[in-house]
Amino acid sequence: MLFGAAPVHVCGAEPLVSCVIAGLHADGRATRRLAPEQLATLKPGRVSTLILADPPAPADLIAAFAARSRQARSRFRPGSTRLILMHAADPAPALPDLNLDERLRLETFAVENRAARALLTRWPLHLGMDPLFGQRPHLLLAGFAAPAHAFLVQSLRLIQYGDARPLVTLLSEDPEPLAAQIQSAYPQAGQVAELRFGTLAAPWLVGTSPVTL
Repeated sequence: MLFGAAPVHVCGAEPLVSCVIAGLHADGRATRRLAPEQLATLKPGRVSTLILADPPAPADLIAAFAARSRQARSRFRPGSTRLILMHAADPAPALPDLNLDERLRLETFAVENRAARALLTRWPLHLGMDPLFGQRPHLLLAGFAAPAHAFLVQSLRLIQYGDARPLVTLLSEDPEPLAAQIQSAYPQAGQVAELRFGTLAAPWLVGTSPVTL
């Protein structure tokens, strides 16, 4: 993210708020922490950037801030407010139709999806997954707690091995609903890799390609 010289206002839930503020401070940026109730008295004209870090009821907070932004006069600061809503994962939460004008620029930021992309940029999938001696690539995800879903989606975007169709094994406590969910959300995933589902208690790995990552 690129910000101007004005302090960045941050409001939302812990521990995400503290993580965002720490990251901004490490980048040399000034910040101002806000409690959700303080947004009701915040003057939009004095705010250059506002980050809502996974707050409760984000649609209500954004709608109220947008309403005040439309009513505010530009005597404090010309230009617009950049409002960034950080949420756990894509898709973004439902937001009201704000009829935004030039005073407010709304962006959404999916934490888990961005984290998966950053992780696989820092440690590329092929760096650790590539097999030896012509072995079939086999990615194993043990457990499906967050952010495993985002990691899976990003991995499927990067996992191409030419004619060698990789194997992806997903182990969870209840594999049948997970299989239905993944196959419904990503019907073309099977064209990229063979997906197999199993339980953590009985991984069902005998006779399959050895796990490479």
